[in-house]
Amino acid sequence: MFNARRLLVALAALAFSGAASAQKAPESVDLSPGWEKDAEARYHYRAHSTRTDRVPAMKAEQQQKTRQEMRIRRKVLSTGPEGTDLELVFERIVVVAMSGKMFIRCDSNEPVDPERANSLDPVVRPAVNKPVRVRLGPDHRVLAIENLPTGVDADGNPTRLVVDEELVRNSLAAMYSLEKTPPAARVGERWTINESLPASDAAELHIVHTRRLTGANESTATVESTAIADVRPVGNSGARPPLLVDFSCVSRHEWDTGAGRLRWMTLEQKIETHGVVRQMRSEHTSEVLITLALDGVEIPPKPTP
Repeated sequence: MFNARRLLVALAALAFSGAASAQKAPESVDLSPGWEKDAEARYHYRAHSTRTDRVPAMKAEQQQKTRQEMRIRRKVLSTGPEGTDLELVFERIVVVAMSGKMFIRCDSNEPVDPERANSLDPVVRPAVNKPVRVRLGPDHRVLAIENLPTGVDADGNPTRLVVDEELVRNSLAAMYSLEKTPPAARVGERWTINESLPASDAAELHIVHTRRLTGANESTATVESTAIADVRPVGNSGARPPLLVDFSCVSRHEWDTGAGRLRWMTLEQKIETHGVVRQMRSEHTSEVLITLALDGVEIPPKPTP
């Protein structure tokens, strides 16, 4: 005897099974970048940082806040089994610095004001529209950085620009790859990345990031990261390295597995070190939030715990 109810239940179960199968995450995803000669992409980089320096015995405290915004054009110059050469052009740079009552702003899209000296001009404007060459190895990690722009201060002395090796090599690293070797990964899989940053004239901050593939579908993969760090002396100056008191770093990445490129990333980092100033303890805290996103892509809000 025909049972309509039983048929409806069977059809519903079949539809649910098909939907579940369609939405099932792939067993493994390819996190390698997809390079094609002459291909271009634009990314927007933003960094908000706060630096606080204290000498408790003197009840002294100074805080400086900095905001940077950059529009970056990435072009593939060549690619092959030996590696890939990229060209980065910083098409627009905006820097804002605040400390106490001081407020300075420089936007490379705005003309120089001849009536007002701006201390940010010499560290911003020479970096705009100057092609920087980034050479990647077969594993897509940075081998060399060439043609970094240089600048001089008001007195004609060489000065460091906002576009420097640390920015190109470390802060923009996700623009090149997720540094997974081999590039195939399963959901839940972990891998580590090493990074070194200057901690003082005689020490560096050695960071180990542990990344984990937390989700994947047919077109994108989500990677999250935490990190640990320690301070290591460099050189033979004999200077006492700073004491690392607190460190935290978390990041999120969304990778377009079809196009083989980053869609967006966020990084939040806090570092607290102690040193000695005139035989008194000094405390230094640095907090930074960095975002990097493909042009036209909005970064979703941070998930609530």
